[in-house]
Amino acid sequence: MTNAERFRRGIAISPSCPMCVRDNETPLHVLRDCSRAQEVWRLILPINTQQVFFSLDLQLWIKSNLVFNTVNPHWCVPRNLIFVSVIWLLWKCHNDFTFNDNALSNAPIASSPISQYPLKWIAPNLVWFYINVDGSVSSNTGMASIRGLSEITMVIGFLAFIA
Repeated sequence: MTNAERFRRGIAISPSCPMCVRDNETPLHVLRDCSRAQEVWRLILPINTQQVFFSLDLQLWIKSNLVFNTVNPHWCVPRNLIFVSVIWLLWKCHNDFTFNDNALSNAPIASSPISQYPLKWIAPNLVWFYINVDGSVSSNTGMASIRGLSEITMVIGFLAFIA
C-alpha cells in the first residue's frame, strides 16, 4: 500500500514518497515516476522510447509494456519479462526502504540484484539442465499457479493453475 493510500485511510502522516520526498506516493510514482525508479528505467530503456514510456497513465503504461514481447538484444530476454522483473524489484526496494528502517537510504536501486547479474540465460554443461520454477497462491481465492522455464536444447516454458 502506498503512502497516498495509507494517508487517505488515516494511517500515515503524509502522502509523500519517503524516497524522493517530492511527490505523493502513488503506485505509478513508486514504479515509474519516483526519481529513484527513473534512475533504473533510464539505464535499461532505449533513449528513443523514454518519452512515451514516462508519459502514459498507469493502466496504459502497464498494458503496453506487458504486450511488448520482443527480445532485448542485450539480455536475450523478452522485454515484457524485463518490465515485470524491474517492477517487482522497484516495489520490493521501495517497501524495504519504507518499512525496514530506511534500509536502502544510501544504496542506489540500480545496484540491486537485477543489475548485478546478467539476465541472459547461461546454458549448463551437457550433463545438467536448469529448471527455474516459481509459484503463487491467492489468499483470497485459494487459487494457485506455477510457472517454469528450462533450456535443454531449446527454451521450454510452462504455466499451470493447480488449485
